Amino acid sequence: MSTISADGSDRIFRRATVDGQEAVTIIPSASSTGRAEADAFFSIGRHLHNSGVPVPEIYDFDVSTGTVTVQDLGDTLFYDIAITLKKEKEWDRLESLYKKALEILDLLQQRGTENFNTDWCFDTPEYTSQFAYEREALYFTDAFVKNKCRVAVDESIKKELKKICLLLDGFRSKKCLMHRDFQSRNLMIKDGKLYIIDFQGARIGYWGYDLASLVYDPYMDLPENIRVRLVEYFIHEHYLARQGIRADREELLAEFHVIALLRMLQALGAYGFLTVVRKRNFFEPFIKPALKNLETLLHSGYFKEIANLEALVCELRVSKF
Repeated sequence: MSTISADGSDRIFRRATVDGQEAVTIIPSASSTGRAEADAFFSIGRHLHNSGVPVPEIYDFDVSTGTVTVQDLGDTLFYDIAITLKKEKEWDRLESLYKKALEILDLLQQRGTENFNTDWCFDTPEYTSQFAYEREALYFTDAFVKNKCRVAVDESIKKELKKICLLLDGFRSKKCLMHRDFQSRNLMIKDGKLYIIDFQGARIGYWGYDLASLVYDPYMDLPENIRVRLVEYFIHEHYLARQGIRADREELLAEFHVIALLRMLQALGAYGFLTVVRKRNFFEPFIKPALKNLETLLHSGYFKEIANLEALVCELRVSKF
């Protein structure tokens, strides 16, 4: 069996054949959460597949080891196609490709939410302001700012981050299922069809998080004009259409910018952890676009009294990257 490389995961992926079908076996991480993560992958994956959300079919689950055997989707990532279109400046085709990804995000948020059992979640059942602060804002300050950049974090920074996280408590939009890492390297293309992978971290959360993960994806670093059009497209053609309500566009955009900023904090925290602790140099080139995205969001006009955070991010971008 051949081993498949993985970006940041410490699970083991191997190609196999099951009853004549090409398959991939996923061996759990040896970490303390490895088995719980495998259980979540199996339960959530089976639910999504049965709900009509395009994920790899699960062929087998070994309850004694946590090893999962799934449909082999090949080797073509959404990223592979998208980055080629970007390099060739095929902007219309790139935007069309992203709209297809947003269509399956809509399926995830609609069908995936129906009958979703939060007991399947291995981490936490719901994305909350407390979770955002502890696991994204402080992840950014600890794993990225302190450990990666070797820069001290003043308490004023944490206060500003806490205030941003608490904005989530004022969101009026209905919660739905969120993948939490819906980006170009967690989407695959096989026989012209898009599939979602790496969904074991799914939980109930906010509609804008996965949208932000995709359009502010540092791997792709989309042009701003395409990003703006994709956000507008999703809000009007998918989110509002399925809600069947009239909502204030500015309120939805405000929600989106808050959640997008939190997503960038999470991404930078992850890049800090993966490069420093796990020594994965693959992630180094994506730090600069992630910082640029974070700075863009901070200057978007949707945030107040964040001068210390703005100064910190500017310092990191200019002096470190």
